[in-house]
Amino acid sequence: MTPLEAVVSVTLTNAELLGIADETGTVIDGRYADLLVVDGDALADLRILRDRSRLALIMRQGRVRKAAYKIV
Repeated sequence: MTPLEAVVSVTLTNAELLGIADETGTVIDGRYADLLVVDGDALADLRILRDRSRLALIMRQGRVRKAAYKIV
């Protein structure tokens, strides 16, 4: 599995399997914003997602839970 296939698997594919793809799983206006923004290229190396110090932003249901930088 490529890194992109792995990311799609844990986002869109799982949302489809759980029957909630109309609410989450992709970044589309009107859906829940559960996002991880990392400092680096996760598609080049998925291990970056395990390094908490590289998490620049965490959003859950549209609310910022952690921001390493000031949100403007």
